[in-house]
Amino acid sequence: MSIDWKLEILKLVYVKQVIADLDTQKLWPHHLPRVSASSQDIFKLEGMLGRKIPEEYSEFLKFANGWPGFYQHVDLFGTEDFLNEDLKAYTNEIFEQTSISDDGKQNVLAIATTRQDIDLFCLDLMSGEVIWFAGTEVERFEGFNEFYLAMVDYNREEIEELKGENTY
Repeated sequence: MSIDWKLEILKLVYVKQVIADLDTQKLWPHHLPRVSASSQDIFKLEGMLGRKIPEEYSEFLKFANGWPGFYQHVDLFGTEDFLNEDLKAYTNEIFEQTSISDDGKQNVLAIATTRQDIDLFCLDLMSGEVIWFAGTEVERFEGFNEFYLAMVDYNREEIEELKGENTY
């Protein structure tokens, strides 16, 4: 499935703006996505990993090199986040608590997490699937594109929840 990343990112920016307007209690961080990664940034990341990253994630990075507060407190990683030793240590600590097998751990890459909970989103470098863990597997997405679109839907649900809170 091919995605028009400019359009899909713009849609989520709009959704996130509505959330920011409704979030009167300042529950969530509200950020724009980071500026695109260069081909050289992606090449460096792949060199550090010793393998190519799935094309869907690579294509996204060419339009947004990560997104703090992508969904609630979940930060979606950009290329520079993989160099952050503190973040790596944190994600590894959470990763060790997941239900994925030791063999499977070698083929996945953490691409998003939160420091507010144990949610961790991992990209299977072999299949391209994205797996959402919160100790155990919560949800599995066919690829990065499906994951991204599902997170847009989760953000839209947040709008409805905030609207309900603001009616009291």
